[in-house]
Amino acid sequence: MFGAPTGPAAIIDLHNGAALRSDGSNPRVNQSTNRPLNLAGSGAGTVSILYNDNDASLTFGEVTATGTGPKTLAIFTGNNGNGDREAIIFTGAIADSSDSSPASIPTAATPPSPAAVHWSSTPPLQ
Repeated sequence: MFGAPTGPAAIIDLHNGAALRSDGSNPRVNQSTNRPLNLAGSGAGTVSILYNDNDASLTFGEVTATGTGPKTLAIFTGNNGNGDREAIIFTGAIADSSDSSPASIPTAATPPSPAAVHWSSTPPLQ
């Protein structure tokens, strides 16, 4: 999904203000990566994950935070007004910033139809 390099040492740095966007797959498939996401940058900031797909999931492993200051990882499903029954899943720990400032994870779903179901699965914040 995110290309080379792969593996747990291939970190995806997301600096304050960055957005990681996946607008779906064709044909519909569940997407995943074992690459860690890293909340980077100095000072308080927000990074976003925007996901839009039908009947599919987007899975990440751990989330690290080498940056300083409070970090917000904002999750949006149903982005662009589409995407029924989609999921964002984190299978690893989600860490606070390197200076122990807190990380928060608000989730916003935009259901395009009454049948839409959105969910996210996160482990406890560490």
